[in-house]
Amino acid sequence: MVSLEVQPDLAAQAKQRLSQLGKTQVSVLHRDASGAIQDLGAFDAIVLGGSVAEVPAGLLALLKPGGRLLAIVGDEPIMRVERHTCIQPGDYAAQSLWDIVAPRLHGFAEHPSFSF
Repeated sequence: MVSLEVQPDLAAQAKQRLSQLGKTQVSVLHRDASGAIQDLGAFDAIVLGGSVAEVPAGLLALLKPGGRLLAIVGDEPIMRVERHTCIQPGDYAAQSLWDIVAPRLHGFAEHPSFSF
């Protein structure tokens, strides 16, 4: 299991707590999930801990067939929890689960804002 944390102090705290609990099967990496993370391999599950304007195709591409990604997607005041399932590489099914609002994840692309 791999957990990515963009804030170095939070990554250090998570490593320390997991060590204190004897949880050796979890790796905490100080990395930005909005960047290139293909070197981590393919995943059975990806959970985003905040909202994104839309699910990045790069994250979907990291799912193994049958793998799932859970994300909060949209713009305030309307966001939805979505589950994306990889049918086969390049083919994904999305299901909207419930309404919610959550803070944005750092570094992920935003929708362009309206201007004249």
